[in-house]
Amino acid sequence: MFKRLNKTICIVAFAFTICMQTTAHAAVGSIIIDNPSPTLKNQEITPYADVIVLKTRLLDGKIQYRHWNETRGYWVEPDWVDL
Repeated sequence: MFKRLNKTICIVAFAFTICMQTTAHAAVGSIIIDNPSPTLKNQEITPYADVIVLKTRLLDGKIQYRHWNETRGYWVEPDWVDL
């Protein structure tokens, strides 16, 4: 009986291994065929969010900060803020 159970388990494990490899191979093939990757020559980089940079300075012994919008070129806050 032990030999029969062992043989059944081996057959099921072998079948499972074969099915998983076939499924994974088929999925990878369909992704490559259905969705070809675009070339970089046809694309442009489009920023979706502004790049904000923190600027600091030392004035009269006080550290101050202000945010600069690198994308649009203006100060985010109207005045310098003390830390």
